[in-house]
Amino acid sequence: MRHTFRVTVGYVPAAGATVTLDESDGHHLVRVARRAVGEGAEVIDPVGQIWPARVVDIGPPVVVRVGDAPRSAPATLPIELFVGALEWGRFDLLVEKCTEIGVARITMFGSARAVRRVDQDGFDRRRDRLVRLVDAAAKQSGRGRRPELRGLVPFATVIDEIPPGAGCVVDARGDQALGTTLRAGDHPHVAIVVGSDAGFSEDEIGAARDAGLPICSLGQATLRAETAALVAVAIASDAVGARGAD
Repeated sequence: MRHTFRVTVGYVPAAGATVTLDESDGHHLVRVARRAVGEGAEVIDPVGQIWPARVVDIGPPVVVRVGDAPRSAPATLPIELFVGALEWGRFDLLVEKCTEIGVARITMFGSARAVRRVDQDGFDRRRDRLVRLVDAAAKQSGRGRRPELRGLVPFATVIDEIPPGAGCVVDARGDQALGTTLRAGDHPHVAIVVGSDAGFSEDEIGAARDAGLPICSLGQATLRAETAALVAVAIASDAVGARGAD
């Protein structure tokens, strides 16, 4: 099966209109994806519509013409992931995969046991790369909406922001299974909190419990933080879908 080439635009095109690709997208379509005049592509607009398109000029610049009937891109899931500070390469991977899954927001927070010490300036310097990763992952997965990226916030802010009944802290000391807990909930949004590789301090676990956040486990295996986060997001996605099917 041939890969579907997708581009994103910052506006909603009119039915049947031509769209001029930027230099990077045009080069990729012609030189990498080897598309020729008359071949298909897709254009994703900022409101989450995917337009069928045909190449009309390989330029430069490269021009495509959109069709008359866009379809809706997959909806963003009502899931927010809070994750402790990670090495950048591992956080990059997590952001990419969460974009494909459809997470609405990803927040990096600082915690007592975090080995990686990230400051706000460091996160801001990394943001442009993260945005490019998100854009590429959205094109690949056919998502019109991207997750909001936020950092760096204190752990106390994470606890304060999660409404009662909306979140879970993932930790090996948990006395509840994450999937069971999420399926039993009825809040329209789900917040998942995953610590760094070293986990949470006793004080942080205590603060979460005091705020009414359940402490949930993912089983007996010891997972790296980004793996635990992806497993938790997948479980949350299933739970949200199951609620909608009820």
